[in-house]
Amino acid sequence: MKKLIFANDEEKKIIRHLHESAKRRYLNLNEQVGFDAETHNYGMIGKDALGNDLFYKGPTGWNRDGDGPLGYWKILFNVLTKHGIPVKWENSNGDDSSFMYWNSSWIIYKDLTTNGGYPILFTDSATNVSAKFKFLGGKYAGQLADKIILDSESINLTFNLGLFGKYDNKTMSEQIIKYQKSHPIEGFEPSLSEPKLVKKSDPKLVQTKVKRPPNPSVIELQKNLNAKFSSGLVPDGYLGRKTRKAIYDALTKGTQQTTTALEPVKDGTSTPGEVGTQI
Repeated sequence: MKKLIFANDEEKKIIRHLHESAKRRYLNLNEQVGFDAETHNYGMIGKDALGNDLFYKGPTGWNRDGDGPLGYWKILFNVLTKHGIPVKWENSNGDDSSFMYWNSSWIIYKDLTTNGGYPILFTDSATNVSAKFKFLGGKYAGQLADKIILDSESINLTFNLGLFGKYDNKTMSEQIIKYQKSHPIEGFEPSLSEPKLVKKSDPKLVQTKVKRPPNPSVIELQKNLNAKFSSGLVPDGYLGRKTRKAIYDALTKGTQQTTTALEPVKDGTSTPGEVGTQI
């Protein structure tokens, strides 16, 4: 303020110009990215001409104080890797990747609003089984892999990602089928047709054809596959052979890993594999 009082008219104009210019830069940047002061989903990218901090907003739900807007996103990758889950980035690193994946079946999207708020997807094209999950509480908070609890869109149970993330595709598909029958969420209609076993001696599964209206989530998935992988799909909202093959092709880089199946729990509020554990 003293500078303004004692400066001449030309100096005052320069100082005011610098002040307004810096103020506009700061406001415009925050308007563009939607800075959220309550959730602190941001990262600092420098300072303006007056020394004010400049921020950008990161993906909602991954910010960790001291590690920036992708702190928990990268921690999750490291935690799963150390647990023995062969997770991989979509691209070369977590900053450039919109998802991580493993075993040609599991995928976790960086955007936590994906799939209607269920950004964790298991899909097995061989058995025609799919299930969507989200982190208990809506986001990951840095816990170890065997403490990561997931909510299911179609099953009235919670799941331990550290345990179920190690299943091979066939075992995980069987678990999903079993729990969707024993603990279904009332009113839920799965995206895929419900499969059924032919015989115990027959390893193949057949699809029960059910006429349903186009699924908006499938339309979104088909558009994303076309955009990212040039899959050439018609976004009709039906998860048919071509769409399932496109999903498989997109995730085919992973490797499968077999572990021992766990016994289901009977408590509807418990986590499968952790008998009697209340969440």
